[in-house]
Amino acid sequence: MPESTFWTQYIKVAEERDMVVIDGWNKSMDARPSLLCYYADIKHLGSLVRLGFAYIPIVTTFLIEAYKGLSEDPTVTTNTLLRQISASAGNPQPADTLQNPPFKPSSSAIRVNCFWFASLVISLGVTVVTVLAKQWIDDYDDYKKHPGSSRERGRIRQSRYTTSTNGVSPWSSNLSPHFF
Repeated sequence: MPESTFWTQYIKVAEERDMVVIDGWNKSMDARPSLLCYYADIKHLGSLVRLGFAYIPIVTTFLIEAYKGLSEDPTVTTNTLLRQISASAGNPQPADTLQNPPFKPSSSAIRVNCFWFASLVISLGVTVVTVLAKQWIDDYDDYKKHPGSSRERGRIRQSRYTTSTNGVSPWSSNLSPHFF
């Protein structure tokens, strides 16, 4: 069956429009890259993803340091145990140093750790969503490679375009049952 001129023309116009739309989508997800991201040599991903990859280790480092404030200082416990051993060996020790007071982290340490954990979770989430969106954008114009007729390629393209303009991408609708 001969190719329809309508579908051939539709594909031509759609490809021109899709180049502009895809470029806009990619640029909207890019952020201003930092020097750290520039040297990370992750050029195939957007700068927002590179920024996330640079930010996450920094937040993790701060989180590790801040997390220490949620647990008791091990030297206090060690000193108390050594005093108890010394007292059981017959060496007199002041009574107030033989008992370790119960540890309770300060409310500021708890708040700081909550903020660091929230920052880490948000950073990871945004990075994952951005990578998924970038992959979807890369696959958006795969209809050009479809081996079928121009009519089939046009229908695939229209389906993807309609889905994207409704604010739902295929990966989000396919993944949502797994998250809920």
